[in-house]
Amino acid sequence: MAEIATLNAPIVAGGANNQLKVEGDGQRLMDRGILYAPDYVINAGGIINVSTEYMADGCEDLVRTRIEAIPGRLEAIWAESASSGRDPAAVADAMAQKLIGRAAGRTQVAAGEIVNCRVDLAMFHDSSGPRRLKPMLEELG
Repeated sequence: MAEIATLNAPIVAGGANNQLKVEGDGQRLMDRGILYAPDYVINAGGIINVSTEYMADGCEDLVRTRIEAIPGRLEAIWAESASSGRDPAAVADAMAQKLIGRAAGRTQVAAGEIVNCRVDLAMFHDSSGPRRLKPMLEELG
């Protein structure tokens, strides 16, 4: 919180792994007039490229088209934030929860909720991912 109070920047655009420390930081940024760009939105290009290559479901043009949609998603987040009064972090999280909910056959899920859904592809940001996922998959059968 103290860090947000001392920021002298018009925008926070995190490089990776959510730049907000605690719930409520998005609102604190908004209250100060600082625009927030959620890291998992602005950094989606890498995962779009890797997943398209891995799934072999497209070409370079498809990757480019998907990546070119990122600014529109950000604009939609910011527009919803402006119209609803919710901060961009909360709006982006709600959008993600709806997407996950749809994959689970529901309208939405809540943060921290355990859900069952069809997963097309699971990717990890470091090499420890497969080691951590294997026991969970074995437990699920």
